[in-house]
Amino acid sequence: MREGDPLDQALERDDRGSSVVGGGTLVGDDHEVVSCDIEVSLANDARKGMRIVIDALERLGAPAGSTARLDGGDPVAFGIMQGVGLYLNGTDLPDEVYATSDVNAGEAGTSHLSRAA
Repeated sequence: MREGDPLDQALERDDRGSSVVGGGTLVGDDHEVVSCDIEVSLANDARKGMRIVIDALERLGAPAGSTARLDGGDPVAFGIMQGVGLYLNGTDLPDEVYATSDVNAGEAGTSHLSRAA
């Protein structure tokens, strides 16, 4: 991870000596994200370190359904954010729809979805 990464900052503050050491994103054939991994080296108490990681990731908007595990142990579920995908590609609907609709009006109608409750 890059220097100044929020998760690294949380680890430095709350679990000195622990750090993010790797990660990646798996993307499917449809170009959608399938999964993301973050690898963390925990220098101290592993369970406490995992709690620090989970708390930090939830503050940063980890999606519901996320999991964490220690060295192949059972996954621990976490995450609080929900998401909606809205695809407006301008090609899949009949031409009339694009001629008579304003995508910006739709944006105004959905902007409240991205605000925190």
